[in-house]
Amino acid sequence: SIQRRQDANRDHRQALRTLGKAPETLRLWEEYQKLKAITQSIVVEKKQIHDRNVMTDIREGGKRAGEKFWRYIGTLDGRDDSPQLIDAENGGVMHNVRALLDEHLHNLFGTTQDFHGNETVSAGGPYIKGPPLANLTSDNTTIVGRVQVARALARLNGGTAPGLDGIPAKVLKGLGPDAQEQLAHLFSRICCGDDPIPTDWRRGRVTFISKKVGNRQLLRDYRPLTVTAVAYRVFATIINWRIAAWAEGAGVFTELQNGFRVGRRLDDNLFTLTQCIEIARAERRPLICCFLDIAKAYDSVPHLTLLERLTHLNMPQTWVSLIRQLYDGNVVTTSFNGVTSGEVAVGKGLRQGCPLSPTLYMLYASSMEKALEDTGIGFTLEHRQHGDIVAWRLPGLAYADDLVLMADSVEDMRRLLVACETAAEHLRLRSNAGKSATVIFSGEECNLGSLILQGSSIPLHTEYRYLGITLSAREDYLTEHHEGQGKSTVTKRNILRRRSLWSSDRYIVTRELWKAVAVPGLTFGNAVICVPSELRTYLERRQREVGRQALGCHGQVANELVEGDVGWSSFEAREANSKLQYYTRLRYMDGDRWARRVFMYIHLKHVNSTWRKGVTRLGTKFKIFCLATEPQTEKEWMSTVREEVKRVERDRWMSGMLQHHSMHMYASLKTEIAPVTFCGNTLGSRLLIEARGGALRTRLYRSKYDSSVTDTVCSACGAGEETIDHLLLACRALHPTPVVGARLEQALGFTNEYSHVVCSKRRLEAWWQTRLKNRGPDQDDQAGGANTHLKRRCQVN
Repeated sequence: SIQRRQDANRDHRQALRTLGKAPETLRLWEEYQKLKAITQSIVVEKKQIHDRNVMTDIREGGKRAGEKFWRYIGTLDGRDDSPQLIDAENGGVMHNVRALLDEHLHNLFGTTQDFHGNETVSAGGPYIKGPPLANLTSDNTTIVGRVQVARALARLNGGTAPGLDGIPAKVLKGLGPDAQEQLAHLFSRICCGDDPIPTDWRRGRVTFISKKVGNRQLLRDYRPLTVTAVAYRVFATIINWRIAAWAEGAGVFTELQNGFRVGRRLDDNLFTLTQCIEIARAERRPLICCFLDIAKAYDSVPHLTLLERLTHLNMPQTWVSLIRQLYDGNVVTTSFNGVTSGEVAVGKGLRQGCPLSPTLYMLYASSMEKALEDTGIGFTLEHRQHGDIVAWRLPGLAYADDLVLMADSVEDMRRLLVACETAAEHLRLRSNAGKSATVIFSGEECNLGSLILQGSSIPLHTEYRYLGITLSAREDYLTEHHEGQGKSTVTKRNILRRRSLWSSDRYIVTRELWKAVAVPGLTFGNAVICVPSELRTYLERRQREVGRQALGCHGQVANELVEGDVGWSSFEAREANSKLQYYTRLRYMDGDRWARRVFMYIHLKHVNSTWRKGVTRLGTKFKIFCLATEPQTEKEWMSTVREEVKRVERDRWMSGMLQHHSMHMYASLKTEIAPVTFCGNTLGSRLLIEARGGALRTRLYRSKYDSSVTDTVCSACGAGEETIDHLLLACRALHPTPVVGARLEQALGFTNEYSHVVCSKRRLEAWWQTRLKNRGPDQDDQAGGANTHLKRRCQVN
């Protein structure tokens, strides 16, 4: 098509030079314009397909949706994702990049060092010797069924990167029942030792992901992620389920650990810590927290020590031997700036990105948590229960490799640090003092110079970012977090204003990206973190701005239409859902868990924490605490919370519409908060949205707000008053002619009849063009809004 357009252009220029403005020249010009239009439509269509694919990939990214979105935004910015590397010592440009990559991989994976830095095991060195795997098998630990394979494949992200074998995840996800059965049989034979570990499973491709804070020209400021074969990840997922179930049943994990465990959530740690901060302040007691960072936690685990530790925990020998074989003889390679390293043998470290790694690390480091529990000290929660005095002491919390210690006094914190140091020495783990911090959340500031861990002093900070939430020693310990939320809202709103994102469909792209990328970040920790009313109002306003941007309507359109036609929940409804469901979860939680203990404590001791007050307010507003019939199970409670929040939110939305005279028709025809299906990038779509909300800028509408507009006769036909129903159904000067008998609700798209919607869009576009031709000084233009009064009211909304 492009070639034909170029040929037509040359033919026209040649004819213009030789024939002048002859009929033949005019014909060639028309032919060129026709081919040019065809080419443009093809380019636009291909761009739309590309943008839809990008948006689908982001939407289906799940927890990685935000990461994919910002990476895509980086490509629009022209950001260099592979900067030139420099020498960490002298700052000079590295010319031998391959040698640097080989050295860096060897430092990361190639040797195992003891606590004092002495090399003990080389890559490919000896491991724990054990009997052959085939001699240790049993049906309980080795047989893999098709249902397990199907479950693992269902959890697999179809867009995940393939390993060095090049087999994409979509191929495995597309396997039918018979193929899944064969894959399960292969996995069983590998577990039994009848088949060796596939060679492709032993080869990993290391991808370097730049850290948020660091120099992108230094390899040390990148986090290594090992990408393995997709089939290995499916196999590792199944084995991880079994090992985790064994660990839970055997009581290997402590109650301090809530990372990557079934039925445990990150919110449990945040709830426990934030409530302890409020308890300490309410009771005027000290609370000292030490946030410890383990230097390269996953990368530092020696394979030999890991296997010894698993054996010590009485893990079934079948799995110990299987893990030994999975980590034996592995090699990794990487690429950076088009330069590929050689293969480096792996002698230490857990594979980051492998489903097994978090569980293996938690098993490996569980002795550190047990050592903390054995001290018998920590933040004290003393209360009277059934007439007896009960004293719970919480030494700290763990989420995989994130560890925070909690104590009532400096002396107790020293003892906890000694216990950590002793356990870390046995595990050959090192702390990173530069990324660790001590925060005094309650009590007078004291001399903490004696708080030492592994020879380094832990610095005193006034704030720390823990599990994505910034906690501060200030009176409002969430001030920094809330300020960050406000800034993040504006950033995300401005990003979605980029017209480069709208080439396919502004409404769909803006709506989906806000829901998939912006909302999860702005509501992170919603179950535990309480949002001040001022911030919530601010978030609601910014969301309405994004909604108007998606619909293309002006600021005078009622907020209820924006909410109803975009189909988003309010931030308050989202918070109510999260908090009330978490409240239900706490009520049914096992009494030994620390989140449940703290929950009981604040009720028994009548600690009126911010979270407790927030739950009471939301539960009352959304009618959860005044149900006629109380649910009997946790599942029923969860379902009731969702239904009641949705019902109350809908009632509020309907009540708000009735307060606007222009929205009465909309309220009678639109009964659910749900997205529309007819929006697009056209002028007709934007005008139709305004018409649905009774805010179309007709002469009659503008006369209500502008005294200078006195003529309300239709600007197109001059035969009737310029109203919405006249323009859509009666005006004879506008085309196409509506279907005989068409009703206003059909023309406005409330019945989802596509032909009527198309007709309405074209008629409104024709009216707008007529209006622009006939406009006088009293009329606004397309970009400027209705008039000064409308602009002022737009700012208020």
